[in-house]
Amino acid sequence: MADSSLFPTYRPERRKFRKRARSTGPEFESLIQLSARSCPRLAIEQLPRAGAQFIGPGKYIPKPVPCDFIGVIAGMPLFFDAKSNQGENAFKDWNNPSVVKPHQREFLIRMGRAGAVSGILAEASDMARVYWMPWQVLLQLTPSFPWDDPRLYLVDYVRLGQVLRFQSLVGWALLQAAKHAG
Repeated sequence: MADSSLFPTYRPERRKFRKRARSTGPEFESLIQLSARSCPRLAIEQLPRAGAQFIGPGKYIPKPVPCDFIGVIAGMPLFFDAKSNQGENAFKDWNNPSVVKPHQREFLIRMGRAGAVSGILAEASDMARVYWMPWQVLLQLTPSFPWDDPRLYLVDYVRLGQVLRFQSLVGWALLQAAKHAG
């Protein structure tokens, strides 16, 4: 019998009395990693939770990492942070510095302006949907962001198979690159 810890499962069930981000964050990140393996035009690597800046032999300063994932999508650099949110109609408190930290926001905007595909992959856990929030959305300073905003991109999600279809995000990235090139 296979060890179940080798095959993490993703369960977007509703929990009203606990904070979702802490309980589903690792599950959502596992879903991202497992789903990315099935997309040939996507290569991602999850960054460690904390980094360090070395200043000399045996000396370092703890430094927060700029995002959760880095990689390549359709030949373009990719940087994104994974967020899980319980809002049924909107990504609530996404502008709160404890949700999207200022250094993350600045990094994703800087990478996007430089031509990379960057943004936030946001799980709407109550609706079992996943949205791509491009870096341009991070320029907005609103307390919540509605899920039906046309600037968000709904990533194909097969709930029964627990798989994100990143091929749809690859297509979106290629369209965006063509818009900016032409």
